[in-house]
Amino acid sequence: PSPSSPNPIPGLTATPPSSSSFMVKSIEPICDHGSGIFRLAQVKGEATIIASADAQLSWEDEEAGMASNWVSLACDKSNHKQVWYLAVEYNGESSLWKSVDLCRTFTQVGSSWMAEKPIVIVGRQNVRHVYWVDGTDIKGELRDASDTVIEATFTATTGVDADDGCTVDEYVVEGGQKKLHMVCVKSGVRTHLDSTDGKTFV
Repeated sequence: PSPSSPNPIPGLTATPPSSSSFMVKSIEPICDHGSGIFRLAQVKGEATIIASADAQLSWEDEEAGMASNWVSLACDKSNHKQVWYLAVEYNGESSLWKSVDLCRTFTQVGSSWMAEKPIVIVGRQNVRHVYWVDGTDIKGELRDASDTVIEATFTATTGVDADDGCTVDEYVVEGGQKKLHMVCVKSGVRTHLDSTDGKTFV
């Protein structure tokens, strides 16, 4: 595949045996100590569920403790603490949460804000990228490893279909340059966009 169109497309949709209906952004393996445990976030009713599975994909669910209509899960695997981030929307209000105990408990990062379909990823340079849908725009903010905002609210792209969210992932091209790849929907068409700074996607 070409650098501007990485394969596979970022984001993942899957259905573990324990659930017949849910929404999920990503599945993140925990690799430390050879545990081989997978985790994903999902919505059941209005409950936020963290599902965990072993290598045989035997799933177990645990409630994360907050209501949601939409969730996105990401992991910072750069240190042994395995810091996890959870972006949540409930009835148009979004929030960002953090776990340092393998998703057993979460504490909120910053304040909630009015937005839909938030997603979070952790880049290779330990930047926390948060994006969300605001009308027909996708907006975002960037935070450092201490969760301090380093880039306040910006518009990543415009003209998106308001009923659809987006996925974003990071990849490396020839020469070691890091880029972010976004998949969103514009006028009913799945659209692929790239960014070198995490702020402007073209």
